[in-house]
Order: sequence, then structure tokens, then C-alpha cells
Amino acid sequence: RHTRYGTVTGVQTCALPIWRPVHVVMFALLALLTLGVVLGGVQVSTGSSVTGGAKASINSAFNLAFAAMLQFGPLLPFFVAVVCGMPMLADADRRVDRLIHATPISHVGYAFSRFIGSLAVLAAILGVWLLVQIGLYELVPLDANERVRGPFALWHYVQPLLVAVLPQAVFVGGVSAWLGVRTRQPVLVFALPVALLVVSLFLVWQWNPIWLPTTVDYLLQLVDPSGVRWMLRNFVDEDRGVGFYNTAPFAPDAVFLASRLVLVALGLGAVWAAGRRLERTGHDDLRVGDPAALLTQAARSEEHTSELQSQFRISYAVFCLKK
Repeated sequence: RHTRYGTVTGVQTCALPIWRPVHVVMFALLALLTLGVVLGGVQVSTGSSVTGGAKASINSAFNLAFAAMLQFGPLLPFFVAVVCGMPMLADADRRVDRLIHATPISHVGYAFSRFIGSLAVLAAILGVWLLVQIGLYELVPLDANERVRGPFALWHYVQPLLVAVLPQAVFVGGVSAWLGVRTRQPVLVFALPVALLVVSLFLVWQWNPIWLPTTVDYLLQLVDPSGVRWMLRNFVDEDRGVGFYNTAPFAPDAVFLASRLVLVALGLGAVWAAGRRLERTGHDDLRVGDPAALLTQAARSEEHTSELQSQFRISYAVFCLKK
């Protein structure tokens, strides 16, 4: 059984090569954004502006996490919705799912295999982008009077992907896949990314009136899939000093990490719900592996056709008698 699921996952991964237009566009946008961040000096605002004063390192753990959340927050959900939300919907349109469901693979197993294959494609794209990011942050010449570069640490680059990007991708991808299976409408697959972008821009990321209760503010930090509000409230809005940003490890608190696990659980639960939806709808129209049902349906169709032919003959005879 594991071999069957692995086969479906492998087929999904091979069917979505990294050089497809949507994948090339995703990689190109991420690379250009990273180049703009490095050249434009987008980083945690701290340190001295005086020549020779202490400066924040561009490749510190905090600065890389801050840049990753800003880049992936508004952009990633749209590409994840395409890569993870469309495959099962496309299978239904091409009737490929009927061949899949004729095998011993369960509907839920099929849904998870397709989803894992989509995530593997995203992981490949992010892996190539990670190499580009490291090259830009570590090799682009800097003006020592304006910005500095600290020692290279691979974990500083990988950690934001695991803490911020992966939970967001699993959540958005799972819910988008469920929306596609539930509605069978491709346009509604993008409902979640659009809603997240609008709510994040106008409410979650920047909305912070002085009368806002601390509890509500903290809840908004936890429900934000991108983690941008949590990063701003805890490490950016209040300057902690250049020494802290350059040397302290990026260590999210346990509650924030638990909220990321909840996002992952919600995304996986949505994939499970998509498989259950396929199972409920599949009993009516997926009959490839049920010869008895096909014969019964054919017999009923033949009987109905014979009744129609008899009615036509009677009607024609009556018409001829009236003439």
C-alpha cells in the first residue's frame, strides 16, 4: 500500500516539473524580491547611522527571518493555491481520478499523495531559491559605512523556512485543495489567498489602535499565518539594540510555535476532508472498478430505450390512423 501511495506522489512530483511557467514565475519573483531586499537595504531598523558606528548585520538570524516573512507573507499563498489546490481539480476535469479510484488506493490516501507531491515541488523551488538567497546575502558587495555582514550560518537561512514558510504553505495548500474539491470551481481556489492578503494588509499586520486590548493583539499575532504581526510586535516595533539583533538566536516562544503546529494540523485536516469529499461523491459517478454496477446501469438504460421506442411506434401509428 505504501508503494501505491508513493507512486501517486512520485507521479504528482514528476507531473509538475520545476520549469513549468507558474514555477518559473514564482522562482523569478522570489529571486528579484531577494535582490531588491539586499540592494535596497530592507532590514531591521537599528544601529547607528554615524560612520563607523555599530550596524545591524544583514545576514543575522533576526534580519533573515524578518525579510523572509515580508517576502513570503503576501506572495506565497497565491502560488501555493495553484500548486496544491489545482491538481485534484484537474484530475476530476480530465477523468483521471476515475482511474485512480479504480485502484486499491483510498480516496484519503490519494488526496494526501497528491498534496505531498505538490509540497515536494514547492520544496524544490524553495531549495533553488535558498541557494540564490545565500549567494546574494553573502557575496553582494556592501558599503562598510552603511551595512555590515556577519559570519555565515546556514541555520539562519533555513530556520525561517521551517518556522514561518512551511506552516503557511501547508495551511494554505490544504485549504485550497479542499475548496477545489468541494466547489469544483477553479476560481474559488484563490479565495483564501485573496482573503488573507486583504485581511493582512488592512487588519492583521498594521492595525494597532491604542485602545486595542493586549489579549486581542496577541491573538492576532497567533492567527496570522505569515507571522509578520508577531515579528513586528515582538522584535521590530521596539528597538532591542544592534547587539541583540546581531548575536541573539532567533528563538520563537512556545505559544507561537504551537500556533504554527495548529496551522499545519488545519492544513492536513483540510486535505483529509478533501479525500472524504471525494469518497462521498465518488460512489455515484466513479464505477470503473464495479462491473456489476455497469451492467445494471446498462440494462436500465436499454430498458428505458425500449420503452421510448415503443412509445414512438404507438404515437406514429395513431398519427397515421388520424390521417
